[in-house]
Amino acid sequence: DNTHQSWDLDGEAERVIWDPLEPFCFMAGTSAGSIQCFDCRKGMLWTHEAHEKEVTGLVISNRCKGLMVSASGDGTIKTWDYTYNNIPELIHTKESKLGIIHCLELNPDLPF
Repeated sequence: DNTHQSWDLDGEAERVIWDPLEPFCFMAGTSAGSIQCFDCRKGMLWTHEAHEKEVTGLVISNRCKGLMVSASGDGTIKTWDYTYNNIPELIHTKESKLGIIHCLELNPDLPF
């Protein structure tokens, strides 16, 4: 019985996260700086060159549909608005000035 699937990324997987509001969808941040979106039933939905260096942090809101935040070795933290039909739209970029951020978490008390 062949019940598994596999997907090709454009680099090494740095971060992989499931979408808490879309149970069949997940995102992968890669060493090439891209974010790739997959539906585990259909395959890749889109890929987007999000950063100049590897994606070191990636989080999807569990309270605000379409809110994603990414961090990178390029020193930036970016906020995105996304849907599964369209490539993410960049909402905000911030220079971290903290070096490389290796993980992110959204504030549970303030969903935005």
